[in-house]
Amino acid sequence: MKPQLHRHQQPSCSQKKKSFSQRKKNRGRKMTRQPPPRNSPHNDDDDDDDDDIPIDRWEPTTATGDDIEQKNTMSENGSNDNNDDENEVKRQASELIQRQRKSVDTLTHIRNCIDSLPSDELKQRLSLPDGKIIIDNFLKDPNLVDELRAETISLYENSKLATLELGSGEYGGAITGGESYVDSPRCVEFVVSLTKHLPSHVSEELNDGASEGRALTFHRSARESALALLLGGDAAVMEGEEEESATRAFEFVNSSDDDVRMVSVVYYLVPESWDESCGGGLTFQEEGEERMLAEAKANRLVVFRSDGCLHRREYWIGKEGIDYGSCIVVHLVKKQG
Repeated sequence: MKPQLHRHQQPSCSQKKKSFSQRKKNRGRKMTRQPPPRNSPHNDDDDDDDDDIPIDRWEPTTATGDDIEQKNTMSENGSNDNNDDENEVKRQASELIQRQRKSVDTLTHIRNCIDSLPSDELKQRLSLPDGKIIIDNFLKDPNLVDELRAETISLYENSKLATLELGSGEYGGAITGGESYVDSPRCVEFVVSLTKHLPSHVSEELNDGASEGRALTFHRSARESALALLLGGDAAVMEGEEEESATRAFEFVNSSDDDVRMVSVVYYLVPESWDESCGGGLTFQEEGEERMLAEAKANRLVVFRSDGCLHRREYWIGKEGIDYGSCIVVHLVKKQG
C-alpha cells in the first residue's frame, strides 16, 4: 500500500515565525520601554498599562483658584443684584401700602369729624340767606392738623402758589388731585372728604361730587419785603402805617346768577399762639351797622352762605416769631340740572 503523502502547508503571513534578529530587536524594545510619567497624558496605545499609573491628589493651581474665585464673585454679584431688585420691589410695595392706609385713615377721620357735627343746627342756620356757623376744634387728630399746615407752607416754599395781592404776603392756588396729589395729599383728602360728606349735613341742593378747593398761605417776611419795596423806608414803620389804613371792601363769594357756589368753608391752619392782632379773619356784615368777626384760629372751621353773606377778608399780619399762617378754602356748589 502506498504511503499517503501529507502536503506541507505553508503558514500564513501572520503566522510566519519571526526571524532571530527581529525577535532580538523586539526583546530590546521591551526592556527599554519606560512607564509614562506621573500626571502626564498617555497615548491610546498604552491602555494596557493604565492600571499601573499612580494617580496623584489634585491640587488647584493659582490660575485655577483665581478662575473659581472670579466665578464665585460673578455668582455672588448676580445673586446680590437679584436680591437688590427684590428688596427694592418689596420696599416700593410697602411704601405704597403705607400711603394707601394713610389716605384711608385721613379720609375716614375727616368723615367722622363731619358726622359728629350738629347736623340739625347746620341745616337750620345755613338755610338762611346770610347763614353762618363757627366750629372750633374741628379735627380731633393734632398730627393731621400739623400735616395739613406743613403742606400749605410747603406749597408756598416750592412755588406752587401764586401771589394773590401785591404787598399782602398772601399766596394761593387750587388744590387738585391727579399729578398734583403728591404735592399735598392730606389737603387733597381734606377737600375730597369735605365735598363728599358735608353736603348731607347742610342742604340737599348741594352737589357731593364737585367743589372748588384752594390753599392760602401767608408769609410775614414776604409781606415786609414787599411793603419796603412798594412804600420805601423802614419795613416795620411802613407796615404799621399800612395796618391803620388798609382794609378790604365787603363782598359776596357768589355775585352772579350763573355762579354755582352756594356754601363756603374756611378751615384755619395757624399756630396756637395766633390771635386777633395777627389778622387773617373774616368780618361779616350783620343787619344795619353790626359786624361779627370770625378771627383766624387754629383748627377752626367757618361755614357760611356764599350767595348771601356779605363779608370782608381781613389782611394777614402775623407778629414777631410767627412767620406763617394759612387756611384751606372750599366752595360747595349747587347740583346741576
